Order: sequence, then structure tokens, then C-alpha cells
Amino acid sequence: NCSGVWESEVDAYLAKEFPKAFENYQEYCKSNMKEFLLGTSCISECNGKYIVSILASVGYGKNSDSTYYVLAKTIHGFGHGLYSVLHRYGKVPGDVYSVKLGEGDFKVPWAYTYTPMARLIMQTPGLNWHLCEGV
Repeated sequence: NCSGVWESEVDAYLAKEFPKAFENYQEYCKSNMKEFLLGTSCISECNGKYIVSILASVGYGKNSDSTYYVLAKTIHGFGHGLYSVLHRYGKVPGDVYSVKLGEGDFKVPWAYTYTPMARLIMQTPGLNWHLCEGV
């Protein structure tokens, strides 16, 4: 979300393990109007890992945007994150770990998100996607 809030169990884990990434995310959310941040991602390099926060909704929880809007912004934000890592750091990030993006409060069925994400990943040689079921 563009509100600077990490509220899920996975978010809490990431904030604890990578506090600098959480700080960067909060600053990124303050850097512009929320509507301009939609479909982008905030990237932090922490201990050789890239923490990518996809901004797919202005709000979160009961204040989330519509399912299909979140889906479109999730896919765009994921692509933005891949592009940014490739161009900012000059290399394919190698291993990418993600949860089932869009599920939970955003209520986007994973089947809708999986196919376009898989296409982006297949177009990036050397990228290995690992799907995590939780913390």
C-alpha cells in the first residue's frame, strides 16, 4: 500500500529482520502523492538481499482499492521492481522470494496474479522465483 504501513505477518517479519527496508518504504510513501506511487515499488538492498515493496493500493485493509485495480497495480509494481533492480544495480537479482501477492486484505485471487508474474519472470533469464507460503 501507499500508506507506509506494513500490517501482515510477513510484513512484521520483514520490518524486524530488515528495519532499514521498512524505513526506506515509509520515506518512499511520503515522497509523493499516493496516487503517483501506485504501480511502483520501493527497493532496499539489505545484506545482499533486495527487499521490494510493491505499492498496489492507496489504502489497506477495509480501505483497499478494488480487486482488479490492485491486481493491475501489483503486476505493474512487480515489473517496476524487476526493472529497477536490473538498472539500478546492473544485475539480475538471482533469487526472488515472494508471498502470494494480492491475497489477504486485497482479496485478489492468486490465480489472477500468478500468470502475469510468471510471464515477467520467464522474460528475465537468471531469475529464480521462490514462492513462500508465509513466515
